Amino acid sequence: MNKKTKTLSSILLGFTLALTGCAGTKAEENHGKQKQEQVAKETKKENKLTKGQKMANILSEANWQGTRVYDKDKNDLTKENANFIGLAKYDAKSGRYEFFDAKTGASRGDKGTFFITNNGKKEY
Repeated sequence: MNKKTKTLSSILLGFTLALTGCAGTKAEENHGKQKQEQVAKETKKENKLTKGQKMANILSEANWQGTRVYDKDKNDLTKENANFIGLAKYDAKSGRYEFFDAKTGASRGDKGTFFITNNGKKEY
């Protein structure tokens, strides 16, 4: 009987250790999976742009060339503003713009800051 008890105890101990090892592996897998999901969510948040950021990126992706000038009533004022028509470049990161001569490409010295709000709307 003593031999049977020892054998049974050994089997139970081995079975318990095996179960504990499997449970530990499963817990580590779940922890790793949770960590990967958290990193993926954080990356997704970082890549999401606001409406204003999207608008600023559109402005900065192109070299703009003015060709016509209109007032609020849609009257063509191109002739009166010929000296203002030229090339323009906007940098979304710094919020800075600069105008260049259309014929020579040289800076006209007309530069400044143009801020776009995150919601993309005018704010006073």
